[in-house]
Amino acid sequence: GGGMGAGARGAPPRVDVQGGVPVLRPTMADMRAPFEEYIERAEPWLRESGIAKIVPPREWSPRRGGYEGLQCTIPCPIRQHATGGRGVFRSMLIECKPLRLRGEAGGAAGFRELALKQDRERPAGASPDELERRFWKNVTYSPPMYGADVEASVSDEHCLGWSVPGLNTMLTRTLREKGGARGAGVVSPYLYFGMWRSFFAWHTEDMDLYSMNMLHFGAPKTWYCVPPEHRQRFEDMAKSLAPDLFQSCSEFLRHKELLIAPNILRKHGIKFVTFQQGAREWVINYPGAYHAGFNHGYNCAESTNFATKEWIPIGLKAKHCQCRRDTVRIDMKLFTEDNPRSSGGESDSSSDTDSVSASGGAHQVGDSMKEPQKKRGSPRKNEHGCPELAKRGSKREANKVEIPRKKRTPRRSRALGAT
Repeated sequence: GGGMGAGARGAPPRVDVQGGVPVLRPTMADMRAPFEEYIERAEPWLRESGIAKIVPPREWSPRRGGYEGLQCTIPCPIRQHATGGRGVFRSMLIECKPLRLRGEAGGAAGFRELALKQDRERPAGASPDELERRFWKNVTYSPPMYGADVEASVSDEHCLGWSVPGLNTMLTRTLREKGGARGAGVVSPYLYFGMWRSFFAWHTEDMDLYSMNMLHFGAPKTWYCVPPEHRQRFEDMAKSLAPDLFQSCSEFLRHKELLIAPNILRKHGIKFVTFQQGAREWVINYPGAYHAGFNHGYNCAESTNFATKEWIPIGLKAKHCQCRRDTVRIDMKLFTEDNPRSSGGESDSSSDTDSVSASGGAHQVGDSMKEPQKKRGSPRKNEHGCPELAKRGSKREANKVEIPRKKRTPRRSRALGAT
């Protein structure tokens, strides 16, 4: 291919594969061109691995002013309880009171102070392998807190190069042009504030969309991803490990509650890749690729969903969880009716009137991974403007934790959801 960097549309990106993970190194020229165009050039690698890391050039800065003194409110921090054993766990997320990111001098501690205190439990100078061993050994102990799903951005909207709120891919464009007002907020970014041992359980995105995650600052994240071609084998394994959970919902993985340790994947011959994401690095999750991970300490990531043409046939086949009121559905007719390059097919989305709907009212698609995080079960808000879950009725009561070895009913909580 001729031309320079992004100028040569279709020229392969600079990539080296490390441990099965494509590491993409865009130039500033690449980053001044559309994000979607770059992702399309990287799709041969993404399709195979299910995930990629993007290491931007040193000149690129997501926030010129830096992060000193950054302050915001985390409306619904979640305490991440986990039950189970032998490498298979179910998480139970308990909503906590709103927290400021930074505490006031002499006043109550903020999330940052709680996180830095928790980080002191992490062994100093430990290797990523040692931290991984400790994480999986201690999943059920002293539950960490995760400042997940904060609907906000700390990126400069007009930074030089890509900006998370301004990725402007086929998803945002189509919903803006055809989707009416309710589609508009669907791909707004979310912030995630982590601490040592906070995690996100195995999942694919709503509607099996693409997602990106950019670590603004702080400790790394460890990621796991199962390549798309192993998707069915991964799902079969999950069902065999926790059959009772899938009996109550065949799409139980969409609850983002199941943690499965890497040694279990190895034992079942499931192919996966793992790597660390450091500050300023992006992670791209390919449509329908299962991913999970955990944080090494206090950090802040920004994440959103997006799409390229390659997502359309995958989105058409995406399944939905029926037992949650906040399941996101996108009317796929928006993408197939006058899109000659899509592979067509029948949309299984029941929404005709709205481009994006959730049975309980409009809901952010951006709520992924995004790093996945938790969804709440009812659009009712409490006095903090934070959705509350209705009390679990007898129908859901069937969802007892039935996992190898330890059988334990999860303690009741106001909120259960995906991590």
